[in-house]
Amino acid sequence: MLPGMSVVQTLVRPATPADYGRFVRFFAELGTGDEPLPEARWRATAMPNTLLFERAGQVVGYSMFEILAETGYIRHLVVAPEARGRGVGQSIMQELRQRFRAHGCSHMCLNVKPDNRPAIALYERAGMLPRHRATSFQIAWSHLTQLPKSAVPLRIQTLPEADDGLFEQRFGLERGLIRRRRELPDMLVLGLREREPPCVPAGIACFDPHFPGAFPFCARDAGAARALFEALQRLAPELPGCALVIEHDDALSNTLKAVGAHVRLEVVHYRGSV
Repeated sequence: MLPGMSVVQTLVRPATPADYGRFVRFFAELGTGDEPLPEARWRATAMPNTLLFERAGQVVGYSMFEILAETGYIRHLVVAPEARGRGVGQSIMQELRQRFRAHGCSHMCLNVKPDNRPAIALYERAGMLPRHRATSFQIAWSHLTQLPKSAVPLRIQTLPEADDGLFEQRFGLERGLIRRRRELPDMLVLGLREREPPCVPAGIACFDPHFPGAFPFCARDAGAARALFEALQRLAPELPGCALVIEHDDALSNTLKAVGAHVRLEVVHYRGSV
């Protein structure tokens, strides 16, 4: 434990390439079961939105975030084990809130494990409230045959950027989320629609071949989910399956559990005003 930490000022700085080892250390504290990003990809995609927090010359906290239109999305927030209980988390939340306000955000959100009581207490003190659950799955292509086929003809396409807002609204996604996914290297954005006019949206998947996995992954029913899975399989036939995240859709989550998809992680989504 760092002596005098409770009265030492918390300093914040942007991450630099030399901080990759610190990122790996903090990422392990999240306990997601995922591998940390390779260094080159971390530098290109995460480092520009990563902050490190220091006290007495030592790094005691870390956060990675995204700005999505009017929402600040806290992707990672970790306090070093030796610095916990000293107000570091509160300092991180205050700094992020100020940055979100400066970018014109009206809300902030994040995901947290349901058993992480200290973190939940921190977020609730900051005025955030639980909104829904999200589940990370590992699904095998062999599970596809256990899902029903769609009752209506569907077509898959690379989603035109002009349709981002339509699909975000249809599936309750944060405004600007799809655009942010498009900015990541090699990201594939797939839109699923009914084949017949008016070609109603039926699903969306943003597939990262480096993970490999899809987030967001939204489908209006199990048949639409199957059509999306089949599209992902065509993109990565050499893989046995892929990861995906289902948010605020208990029906689809329960369907995937019923066909044997492996639950990798379950979290609670919190949201609040800035």
